[in-house]
Amino acid sequence: MTVPGSRDAAVSFQLTSSSSLVNASINSSRPYIVWVYDSDGMARGSMSNMTAQWNPALSLRLEPGTYYLAVFTDGTWTIAATAT
Repeated sequence: MTVPGSRDAAVSFQLTSSSSLVNASINSSRPYIVWVYDSDGMARGSMSNMTAQWNPALSLRLEPGTYYLAVFTDGTWTIAATAT
């Protein structure tokens, strides 16, 4: 699953395996934050407070299901979730 976007956004994604790596490519001139939430609204992890172009990765142990990303930034971004 790969999702491109710009500025603040909320997107959903579906996982089919029980362990995933969430990668982000952020191009922002200001601090940003990316939160991962499960279908019950519980925060499962975050990446935050870096500026300029940066490619963070967040390894999460997630069960198959629906998840949501909340992205807060002034720039462009691409986020990908892959099975590990």
